[in-house]
Amino acid sequence: MTVQTGLATEIAFEAEAAFGVKPAAPAGRLLRRVSTSLHLAKTMLRSDEVRGDAQLAVCREGLRRVEGELRGELAPGAWDDFLAAGLRGAWQTGASFAAAPGAGVTADTATRTFTRAAGSWLDDGFKTGDVVRWSGLSAGNDGRNLRVEALTAVAMTVAEAVETVAAPEEGCACAVAGAKAMTGTAQPSFTIEQHYADAGFSQVFTGCRVARLQLGLSPNGLATVAFTVAGRDMEIIEDADAPFFAAPAAPGNVPPLAAVDGLLRLGGRDLGIVTGLDLRVDLNVSAEPVVGARDAAALCYGRTEIGGTVTAFLEDAALLAAFAAGEEAALHALLAAPGAEPRDFVALHLPRLVFTGGEVLDRGQEGMPVRLPFQALLRTDGGPGTAWDKAAMVVQRGGE
Repeated sequence: MTVQTGLATEIAFEAEAAFGVKPAAPAGRLLRRVSTSLHLAKTMLRSDEVRGDAQLAVCREGLRRVEGELRGELAPGAWDDFLAAGLRGAWQTGASFAAAPGAGVTADTATRTFTRAAGSWLDDGFKTGDVVRWSGLSAGNDGRNLRVEALTAVAMTVAEAVETVAAPEEGCACAVAGAKAMTGTAQPSFTIEQHYADAGFSQVFTGCRVARLQLGLSPNGLATVAFTVAGRDMEIIEDADAPFFAAPAAPGNVPPLAAVDGLLRLGGRDLGIVTGLDLRVDLNVSAEPVVGARDAAALCYGRTEIGGTVTAFLEDAALLAAFAAGEEAALHALLAAPGAEPRDFVALHLPRLVFTGGEVLDRGQEGMPVRLPFQALLRTDGGPGTAWDKAAMVVQRGGE
Protein backbone atom coordinates (compact mmCIF):
# COMPACT_ATOMS: atom_id res chain seq x y z
CA MET A 1 0.00 0.00 0.00
CA THR A 2 1.30 3.45 -0.97
CA VAL A 3 0.77 6.18 1.60
CA GLN A 4 0.82 9.77 0.42
CA THR A 5 3.54 11.93 1.98
CA GLY A 6 3.72 15.68 2.32
CA LEU A 7 7.08 15.74 0.53
CA ALA A 8 5.49 14.21 -2.56
CA THR A 9 2.59 16.66 -2.52
CA GLU A 10 2.82 19.63 -4.87
CA ILE A 11 0.71 22.77 -4.91
CA ALA A 12 0.40 24.69 -8.17
CA PHE A 13 -1.76 27.63 -9.10
CA GLU A 14 -2.71 30.00 -11.89
CA ALA A 15 -4.80 33.17 -12.04
CA GLU A 16 -8.26 32.75 -13.55
CA ALA A 17 -9.47 34.86 -16.46
CA ALA A 18 -13.06 34.38 -15.27
CA PHE A 19 -14.08 33.69 -11.69
CA GLY A 20 -14.42 29.98 -10.97
CA VAL A 21 -13.35 28.86 -14.46
CA LYS A 22 -10.21 26.74 -14.79
CA PRO A 23 -7.56 28.03 -17.23
CA ALA A 24 -8.21 26.69 -20.73
CA ALA A 25 -4.50 26.17 -21.43
CA PRO A 26 -3.09 25.52 -17.96
CA ALA A 27 0.54 26.40 -17.30
CA GLY A 28 0.69 27.00 -13.56
CA ARG A 29 3.45 27.68 -11.10
CA LEU A 30 4.54 25.63 -8.11
CA LEU A 31 4.07 27.21 -4.72
CA ARG A 32 6.54 27.11 -1.85
CA ARG A 33 4.81 26.23 1.40
CA VAL A 34 5.14 25.21 5.00
CA SER A 35 1.62 23.80 5.21
CA THR A 36 -1.78 23.83 3.55
CA SER A 37 -5.27 23.14 4.84
CA LEU A 38 -7.35 23.78 1.71
CA HIS A 39 -10.46 21.62 1.65
CA LEU A 40 -14.02 21.42 0.45
CA ALA A 41 -16.57 22.42 3.09
CA LYS A 42 -20.33 22.00 2.98
CA THR A 43 -23.25 23.47 4.86
CA MET A 44 -25.40 20.54 5.91
CA LEU A 45 -29.17 20.98 6.04
CA ARG A 46 -30.66 19.05 8.96
CA SER A 47 -34.37 18.47 9.19
CA ASP A 48 -36.23 19.89 12.20
CA GLU A 49 -39.11 17.46 11.73
CA VAL A 50 -40.56 16.15 14.99
CA ARG A 51 -40.82 12.35 14.64
CA GLY A 52 -42.37 9.75 16.88
CA ASP A 53 -39.33 7.47 16.49
CA ALA A 54 -37.09 10.23 17.95
CA GLN A 55 -34.65 9.90 15.02
CA LEU A 56 -33.09 12.30 12.50
CA ALA A 57 -34.16 11.13 9.04
CA VAL A 58 -32.85 13.89 6.72
CA CYS A 59 -29.46 15.60 6.45
CA ARG A 60 -28.74 17.03 3.00
CA GLU A 61 -25.99 18.96 1.31
CA GLY A 62 -26.33 22.73 1.09
CA LEU A 63 -23.74 25.34 0.05
CA ARG A 64 -20.38 23.99 -1.13
CA ARG A 65 -17.30 26.15 -0.68
CA VAL A 66 -13.53 26.01 -0.38
CA GLU A 67 -11.86 26.93 2.90
CA GLY A 68 -8.39 26.74 4.38
CA GLU A 69 -4.99 28.37 4.63
CA LEU A 70 -1.73 28.44 2.73
CA ARG A 71 1.20 29.04 5.09
CA GLY A 72 4.81 29.68 4.21
CA GLU A 73 7.96 31.69 4.71
CA LEU A 74 8.30 35.10 3.09
CA ALA A 75 10.89 35.31 0.30
CA PRO A 76 11.25 37.78 -2.60
CA GLY A 77 9.15 36.54 -5.51
CA ALA A 78 7.81 33.46 -3.72
CA TRP A 79 4.34 34.79 -2.92
CA ASP A 80 3.95 37.69 -5.35
CA ASP A 81 0.57 36.70 -6.80
CA PHE A 82 -0.96 36.07 -3.40
CA LEU A 83 0.52 39.21 -1.81
CA ALA A 84 -1.02 41.32 -4.57
CA ALA A 85 -4.32 39.46 -4.22
CA GLY A 86 -4.23 40.02 -0.46
CA LEU A 87 -4.11 43.76 -1.15
CA ARG A 88 -6.56 43.60 -4.07
CA GLY A 89 -3.80 45.26 -6.11
CA ALA A 90 -1.39 44.51 -8.95
CA TRP A 91 2.38 44.67 -9.29
CA GLN A 92 3.64 47.77 -11.08
CA THR A 93 7.10 49.05 -11.90
CA GLY A 94 8.00 52.09 -9.82
CA ALA A 95 9.26 55.51 -10.85
CA SER A 96 12.64 56.24 -12.41
CA PHE A 97 14.77 59.32 -13.12
CA ALA A 98 17.84 60.10 -15.21
CA ALA A 99 19.69 63.38 -14.79
CA ALA A 100 19.91 65.58 -17.87
CA PRO A 101 22.81 67.82 -18.98
CA GLY A 102 22.76 70.98 -16.93
CA ALA A 103 20.37 69.44 -14.39
CA GLY A 104 22.50 67.29 -12.11
CA VAL A 105 22.05 65.93 -8.59
CA THR A 106 23.91 66.71 -5.37
CA ALA A 107 23.94 64.75 -2.10
CA ASP A 108 24.38 66.00 1.47
CA THR A 109 25.61 63.76 4.29
CA ALA A 110 24.30 66.02 7.04
CA THR A 111 20.68 65.98 5.86
CA ARG A 112 20.74 62.60 4.04
CA THR A 113 19.20 64.41 1.07
CA PHE A 114 19.54 64.14 -2.71
CA THR A 115 18.73 67.42 -4.44
CA ARG A 116 18.03 67.78 -8.15
CA ALA A 117 18.59 70.97 -10.12
CA ALA A 118 15.53 70.59 -12.33
CA GLY A 119 12.34 68.58 -12.62
CA SER A 120 10.33 67.10 -9.77
CA TRP A 121 10.51 63.89 -7.76
CA LEU A 122 6.76 64.21 -7.23
CA ASP A 123 5.94 64.58 -10.92
CA ASP A 124 8.21 61.61 -11.71
CA GLY A 125 6.13 59.43 -9.39
CA PHE A 126 8.50 58.81 -6.48
CA LYS A 127 6.81 58.32 -3.10
CA THR A 128 7.68 58.39 0.57
CA GLY A 129 8.34 54.80 1.63
CA ASP A 130 9.87 53.76 -1.70
CA VAL A 131 13.11 51.78 -1.63
CA VAL A 132 15.32 53.31 -4.33
CA ARG A 133 18.69 52.58 -5.89
CA TRP A 134 21.14 55.03 -7.45
CA SER A 135 23.61 54.48 -10.26
CA GLY A 136 26.29 56.80 -11.65
CA LEU A 137 26.22 59.14 -8.64
CA SER A 138 29.09 58.08 -6.37
CA ALA A 139 30.66 54.89 -5.07
CA GLY A 140 29.17 55.38 -1.61
CA ASN A 141 25.63 55.95 -2.88
CA ASP A 142 25.32 53.64 -5.88
CA GLY A 143 23.76 50.18 -5.74
CA ARG A 144 22.28 50.44 -2.24
CA ASN A 145 18.74 49.99 -0.96
CA LEU A 146 17.74 53.43 0.34
CA ARG A 147 14.42 54.11 2.07
CA VAL A 148 12.77 57.39 1.08
CA GLU A 149 11.80 59.20 4.28
CA ALA A 150 10.56 62.53 2.90
CA LEU A 151 9.99 64.12 -0.50
CA THR A 152 9.56 67.57 -1.96
CA ALA A 153 9.68 68.52 -5.62
CA VAL A 154 13.49 68.78 -5.63
CA ALA A 155 14.66 67.09 -2.40
CA MET A 156 14.66 63.37 -1.57
CA THR A 157 15.56 62.55 2.04
CA VAL A 158 16.43 58.95 2.91
CA ALA A 159 16.76 57.05 6.18
CA GLU A 160 20.27 55.75 5.47
CA ALA A 161 23.57 57.62 5.65
CA VAL A 162 24.63 59.04 2.28
CA GLU A 163 27.91 60.18 0.78
CA THR A 164 28.27 63.88 -0.03
CA VAL A 165 28.31 64.81 -3.71
CA ALA A 166 29.08 68.53 -3.81
CA ALA A 167 29.27 69.11 -7.57
CA PRO A 168 26.06 68.37 -9.52
CA GLU A 169 26.33 64.93 -11.15
CA GLU A 170 24.68 64.84 -14.58
CA GLY A 171 25.31 61.19 -15.45
CA CYS A 172 23.33 59.61 -12.63
CA ALA A 173 20.01 57.79 -12.40
CA CYS A 174 17.63 56.74 -9.66
CA ALA A 175 14.84 54.16 -9.74
CA VAL A 176 12.38 52.52 -7.41
CA ALA A 177 13.76 49.00 -6.99
CA GLY A 178 11.72 46.06 -8.25
CA ALA A 179 7.95 46.49 -8.25
CA LYS A 180 5.16 47.68 -5.95
CA ALA A 181 1.63 46.55 -5.13
CA MET A 182 -0.84 48.47 -2.98
CA THR A 183 -4.35 48.24 -1.62
CA GLY A 184 -6.99 48.62 -4.32
CA THR A 185 -10.22 47.16 -5.66
CA ALA A 186 -9.12 44.35 -8.00
CA GLN A 187 -10.96 41.01 -7.77
CA PRO A 188 -8.43 38.28 -8.61
CA SER A 189 -9.18 34.58 -8.32
CA PHE A 190 -7.07 31.45 -8.75
CA THR A 191 -7.30 27.80 -9.65
CA ILE A 192 -5.21 25.91 -7.10
CA GLU A 193 -4.22 22.25 -7.45
CA GLN A 194 -3.01 19.93 -4.71
CA HIS A 195 -1.43 16.98 -6.50
CA TYR A 196 -0.85 13.77 -4.56
CA ALA A 197 1.73 11.93 -6.65
CA ASP A 198 1.91 8.84 -4.41
CA ALA A 199 -1.86 8.42 -4.38
CA GLY A 200 -2.31 9.26 -8.07
CA PHE A 201 -4.89 12.04 -7.93
CA SER A 202 -5.38 15.78 -7.47
CA GLN A 203 -7.80 18.13 -5.81
CA VAL A 204 -8.48 21.13 -8.05
CA PHE A 205 -9.93 24.13 -6.24
CA THR A 206 -11.56 26.83 -8.37
CA GLY A 207 -12.69 30.38 -7.72
CA CYS A 208 -10.13 30.81 -4.93
CA ARG A 209 -9.74 34.29 -3.49
CA VAL A 210 -7.50 35.56 -0.71
CA ALA A 211 -9.77 36.46 2.19
CA ARG A 212 -7.07 37.35 4.72
CA LEU A 213 -3.34 38.00 4.64
CA GLN A 214 -1.18 37.65 7.74
CA LEU A 215 2.51 38.51 8.11
CA GLY A 216 4.62 37.80 11.16
CA LEU A 217 8.09 38.88 12.29
CA SER A 218 9.89 37.59 15.35
CA PRO A 219 13.43 38.55 16.41
CA ASN A 220 14.82 35.03 16.20
CA GLY A 221 12.89 33.47 13.35
CA LEU A 222 12.03 33.62 9.67
CA ALA A 223 9.35 35.95 8.38
CA THR A 224 6.08 34.06 8.03
CA VAL A 225 3.10 34.55 5.77
CA ALA A 226 -0.38 33.00 5.80
CA PHE A 227 -3.23 33.36 3.33
CA THR A 228 -6.77 32.44 4.30
CA VAL A 229 -8.47 31.25 1.11
CA ALA A 230 -12.17 31.27 0.24
CA GLY A 231 -13.15 29.40 -2.92
CA ARG A 232 -16.09 28.28 -4.99
CA ASP A 233 -15.72 24.53 -5.50
CA MET A 234 -13.41 21.50 -5.68
CA GLU A 235 -13.17 18.55 -8.04
CA ILE A 236 -11.07 15.41 -7.93
CA ILE A 237 -9.16 14.29 -11.02
CA GLU A 238 -7.33 10.97 -11.27
CA ASP A 239 -4.98 8.83 -13.34
CA ALA A 240 -4.18 10.31 -16.77
CA ASP A 241 -6.05 13.53 -16.01
CA ALA A 242 -3.80 14.32 -13.05
CA PRO A 243 -2.03 16.58 -12.51
CA PHE A 244 -4.10 19.40 -14.02
CA PHE A 245 -0.96 21.57 -14.27
CA ALA A 246 1.24 19.11 -16.13
CA ALA A 247 4.42 21.20 -16.26
CA PRO A 248 4.20 24.06 -13.74
CA ALA A 249 6.99 26.61 -13.52
CA ALA A 250 9.53 26.28 -10.72
CA PRO A 251 8.86 28.41 -7.64
CA GLY A 252 12.29 30.08 -7.36
CA ASN A 253 14.89 29.54 -4.66
CA VAL A 254 15.60 32.91 -3.01
CA PRO A 255 16.15 32.17 0.71
CA PRO A 256 13.39 33.12 3.15
CA LEU A 257 13.76 36.46 4.88
CA ALA A 258 14.59 36.86 8.56
CA ALA A 259 13.85 39.68 10.97
CA VAL A 260 17.52 39.81 12.00
CA ASP A 261 18.26 41.14 8.49
CA GLY A 262 15.47 43.70 8.67
CA LEU A 263 14.91 47.33 9.58
CA LEU A 264 11.69 48.57 11.14
CA ARG A 265 10.97 52.30 11.05
CA LEU A 266 8.08 53.67 13.08
CA GLY A 267 7.20 57.30 13.64
CA GLY A 268 10.26 58.57 11.78
CA ARG A 269 12.96 56.53 13.54
CA ASP A 270 14.50 53.08 13.25
CA LEU A 271 13.64 50.83 16.18
CA GLY A 272 16.33 48.42 17.29
CA ILE A 273 14.26 47.14 20.19
CA VAL A 274 11.31 45.52 18.38
CA THR A 275 10.45 42.04 19.63
CA GLY A 276 7.61 41.32 17.24
CA LEU A 277 5.42 42.59 14.42
CA ASP A 278 2.14 40.96 13.45
CA LEU A 279 0.19 42.36 10.51
CA ARG A 280 -3.26 41.36 9.29
CA VAL A 281 -5.14 42.36 6.12
CA ASP A 282 -8.78 41.27 6.25
CA LEU A 283 -10.73 41.53 2.98
CA ASN A 284 -14.04 40.43 4.53
CA VAL A 285 -14.89 37.99 1.73
CA SER A 286 -18.30 36.32 1.91
CA ALA A 287 -19.80 33.45 -0.11
CA GLU A 288 -23.21 34.32 -1.54
CA PRO A 289 -25.56 31.32 -2.06
CA VAL A 290 -28.44 31.37 -4.54
CA VAL A 291 -31.49 29.21 -5.12
CA GLY A 292 -30.87 26.41 -7.62
CA ALA A 293 -27.11 26.03 -7.11
CA ARG A 294 -24.98 24.25 -4.53
CA ASP A 295 -21.89 26.39 -4.99
CA ALA A 296 -21.57 30.11 -4.32
CA ALA A 297 -22.64 32.35 -7.18
CA ALA A 298 -20.04 34.89 -6.07
CA LEU A 299 -17.42 35.56 -3.45
CA CYS A 300 -17.98 39.20 -2.55
CA TYR A 301 -15.40 41.51 -1.04
CA GLY A 302 -16.20 43.78 1.88
CA ARG A 303 -14.14 46.64 3.26
CA THR A 304 -10.39 46.08 3.47
CA GLU A 305 -9.30 46.37 7.10
CA ILE A 306 -5.61 46.40 8.04
CA GLY A 307 -4.32 46.15 11.58
CA GLY A 308 -1.69 44.54 13.70
CA THR A 309 0.55 44.79 16.73
CA VAL A 310 4.07 46.05 17.34
CA THR A 311 5.85 44.82 20.47
CA ALA A 312 9.05 46.58 21.53
CA PHE A 313 11.17 46.95 24.64
CA LEU A 314 10.39 50.08 26.62
CA GLU A 315 13.27 52.56 26.29
CA ASP A 316 11.45 55.91 26.45
CA ALA A 317 7.96 57.39 26.48
CA ALA A 318 7.76 58.16 22.75
CA LEU A 319 5.53 55.29 21.63
CA LEU A 320 3.19 55.48 24.61
CA ALA A 321 3.01 59.26 24.22
CA ALA A 322 2.01 58.85 20.57
CA PHE A 323 -0.86 56.59 21.63
CA ALA A 324 -1.94 58.87 24.48
CA ALA A 325 -1.96 61.92 22.20
CA GLY A 326 -3.79 60.14 19.38
CA GLU A 327 -0.95 60.89 16.97
CA GLU A 328 -0.78 59.23 13.57
CA ALA A 329 2.42 57.58 12.37
CA ALA A 330 3.89 55.65 9.45
CA LEU A 331 5.43 52.18 9.65
CA HIS A 332 8.03 50.77 7.25
CA ALA A 333 9.58 47.31 7.49
CA LEU A 334 12.45 46.39 5.16
CA LEU A 335 13.43 42.72 5.09
CA ALA A 336 16.57 42.06 3.07
CA ALA A 337 18.04 38.77 1.89
CA PRO A 338 21.62 37.86 2.85
CA GLY A 339 24.40 38.83 0.46
CA ALA A 340 26.05 41.85 -1.09
CA GLU A 341 24.29 45.08 -1.99
CA PRO A 342 21.96 45.63 -3.64
CA ARG A 343 20.21 42.89 -1.72
CA ASP A 344 16.89 41.33 -2.67
CA PHE A 345 14.15 42.44 -0.29
CA VAL A 346 10.50 42.73 0.62
CA ALA A 347 9.32 46.02 2.11
CA LEU A 348 6.02 46.66 3.89
CA HIS A 349 4.81 50.25 4.16
CA LEU A 350 1.81 51.52 6.11
CA PRO A 351 1.85 55.25 5.31
CA ARG A 352 -0.78 56.15 7.89
CA LEU A 353 -1.75 54.38 11.10
CA VAL A 354 -3.15 55.13 14.51
CA PHE A 355 -2.34 53.24 17.69
CA THR A 356 -5.41 51.68 19.30
CA GLY A 357 -3.71 50.65 22.53
CA GLY A 358 -0.55 50.94 24.57
CA GLU A 359 0.20 48.42 27.31
CA VAL A 360 3.44 47.94 29.24
CA LEU A 361 3.91 44.25 30.04
CA ASP A 362 5.44 43.49 33.44
CA ARG A 363 7.66 40.41 33.15
CA GLY A 364 9.31 40.52 36.55
CA GLN A 365 13.08 40.82 36.32
CA GLU A 366 13.17 40.69 32.52
CA GLY A 367 13.09 43.60 30.10
CA MET A 368 9.70 45.29 29.93
CA PRO A 369 8.06 45.44 26.50
CA VAL A 370 5.26 47.70 25.37
CA ARG A 371 2.49 46.24 23.24
CA LEU A 372 0.98 48.61 20.67
CA PRO A 373 -1.94 47.43 18.53
CA PHE A 374 -2.66 49.66 15.54
CA GLN A 375 -5.15 50.33 12.76
CA ALA A 376 -3.91 51.26 9.29
CA LEU A 377 -5.79 53.99 7.42
CA LEU A 378 -6.01 55.19 3.84
CA ARG A 379 -3.54 57.96 3.03
CA THR A 380 -6.25 60.23 1.62
CA ASP A 381 -3.82 63.01 0.65
CA GLY A 382 -1.76 60.70 -1.56
CA GLY A 383 -1.81 60.04 -5.28
CA PRO A 384 -0.19 61.37 -8.47
CA GLY A 385 1.91 64.48 -7.96
CA THR A 386 2.07 64.04 -4.17
CA ALA A 387 4.67 62.61 -1.80
CA TRP A 388 2.54 59.59 -0.81
CA ASP A 389 0.79 56.62 -2.36
CA LYS A 390 -2.98 56.82 -1.95
CA ALA A 391 -3.20 53.52 -0.13
CA ALA A 392 -3.44 51.98 3.31
CA MET A 393 -0.62 49.51 2.61
CA VAL A 394 2.12 49.13 0.01
CA VAL A 395 4.32 46.08 -0.57
CA GLN A 396 7.53 46.41 -2.58
CA ARG A 397 9.82 43.61 -3.64
CA GLY A 398 13.26 43.75 -5.13
CA GLY A 399 14.45 40.43 -6.50
CA GLU A 400 12.88 37.48 -8.32
